[in-house]
Amino acid sequence: MSTWGCKPLENDFASDLLAEFNESANIALLEQAFNKVNILNTDQYLEAPDAQEAVAAAQIFQSLDTDQIKQEDRKRLTNQANAALRRVLENSELNELWSESDEYNDWVIAVKGLIID
Repeated sequence: MSTWGCKPLENDFASDLLAEFNESANIALLEQAFNKVNILNTDQYLEAPDAQEAVAAAQIFQSLDTDQIKQEDRKRLTNQANAALRRVLENSELNELWSESDEYNDWVIAVKGLIID
């Protein structure tokens, strides 16, 4: 795991996604990151890179202004982001890796903070 901190954008996969999004400003990139997680059945293994991208996508999504995303897209992406984040927290390699770290609670708080209710 190429990670330097527990915040959503503090890993290589997140940095790559952020750079790609900044270049294109295409929300489909965010949706694709959520879908990689959400298409898996609950018994399928969610690997760390896909989980990291979903968490990063949620952070990027939350940073968008209302003029950067249509209201109907915002609602759909909010639902997709929330589902992906819950899956990351409940059953993922990323969660397993962080659970072995002294920063696990900080990571959980950071990810939970991205869930929009």
